[in-house]
Amino acid sequence: MPNEFIIRNGLIVESGTTTVTGSVTATGGFTGSLLGTASVATSLAGGALTNFIEGFSSVSQSTSFFSASNAAATVNFAIIPKGSGSIIAAVPDGLITGGNARGIFAIDFQQSRSLAAQVASGDYSVLVGGRQNIASAAYAFIGGGQNNTGSGQWSAVAGGLSNGASADYAFVGAGSGNKISSGHTRTAIVSGQNNSITNGPSAFIGAGSTNTINSRGDVSAIVAGNNNTVSQYNCFIGAGASNSVNGRQSAVVAGESNAVSGHTGNHAWSAIVGGSSNSASPAAYGFIGGGNANTIANSWFATLGGGQRNSSRGFYNFVGGGTLNTGSSPTAVTSATVAYTASSATANLSAPNANIKIGQILFLANSETPSTLYVTAVSGTVLTLSANASSTVSTSTSFFTPHATIGGGGNNIASGSYTFVGGGGDGGTKINGNYALADWSLVVGGRANRSTQDFTSVVGGINNLASNNIVTGKQIGRASCRERV
Repeated sequence: MPNEFIIRNGLIVESGTTTVTGSVTATGGFTGSLLGTASVATSLAGGALTNFIEGFSSVSQSTSFFSASNAAATVNFAIIPKGSGSIIAAVPDGLITGGNARGIFAIDFQQSRSLAAQVASGDYSVLVGGRQNIASAAYAFIGGGQNNTGSGQWSAVAGGLSNGASADYAFVGAGSGNKISSGHTRTAIVSGQNNSITNGPSAFIGAGSTNTINSRGDVSAIVAGNNNTVSQYNCFIGAGASNSVNGRQSAVVAGESNAVSGHTGNHAWSAIVGGSSNSASPAAYGFIGGGNANTIANSWFATLGGGQRNSSRGFYNFVGGGTLNTGSSPTAVTSATVAYTASSATANLSAPNANIKIGQILFLANSETPSTLYVTAVSGTVLTLSANASSTVSTSTSFFTPHATIGGGGNNIASGSYTFVGGGGDGGTKINGNYALADWSLVVGGRANRSTQDFTSVVGGINNLASNNIVTGKQIGRASCRERV
């Protein structure tokens, strides 16, 4: 004989022994008013409930209740389903009123829904409260809120509005419109609005609005901010707005509209600390400290401290600050076919090449990273390298000028190998910048000075040209050094 019955508008849907004469007598039930206008009187074969008091209170809000009445000082209250039954707050009826069937061992206390599917239908799932929420996967958890979905196994949505955790082991804390797509496990969005992780296992978004981890954002993080995007793995954006990282193992710490991207294969390993509209793209092992509209482009191991509209390009170049300064060139000086021998520091050119000089760095064709080899000597078609080659191969090789440095100033250029411009120049007029254009050349400061031949230098002054030896200020050095007027 059943232990429960349902009465709707005076009609018994399920009961034990009943008699309907304006009131209802049932065996196996209990006394109370249920789901309609009929009155119910019950008699238990084993006697009435002895460990509970049934009652009603209208002091603050109309409330019917059961209260444990056993003489013990502390008494637990257990609701124990039979078999693999669930603990629920509404009787499943396949309709909006009671919802669809719950999963085995599920807990569902939600009482408001607009669809029958808005229940804890996943096995072992939990739906604590709120309205219109769905916990459809096994072991999924939803704490509350509205229109939240936990469709990934072992996923959780603590609360909020229209959040979704569709991946296994995914977590959404709160906020609205935050989504974790299926297949991207062990991910989390703590809060915010319209943040999404669409491709990135083990990824993290802390807060903010419209932040996205997509493409291959594995093990990446966006802490906060607005409209930030990560599209490669092991990347980081701390905060700010409209920042993007599309190069592996790279970071934008803060700022606005800063961007990092990588070379072939999206290798980057670069960082921008802050500022606005700065770009390390494409770059590898690049660094921008801050400032505005600074650029590291087609570069490797370049550094730009700050300032405005500076460019640090090429290999191992440094610009400290200032404005409109340019460190080196990202274009190869020359290319040639070189035959390398494993464990040998000697390589052979296919033909003599007068553009190949000591100090240039080598970049082999089909390589994603530059080699660590430098030219230390050139004799006809024979090159002496800074270290032994790792393999025997004949391949096209590009030669670049590395290690240009500019401390600051304006419109200065250091484009030779191992060149240095300390500062000076003129941020307003391009031609007034100082230029160190030859290898191992130096311009310390001043304005409109030029060092155009290897191993020459200008200490300061204005309109000086060093084509050999040293020129200081407006002093004229040897015959091969002349003042530019």
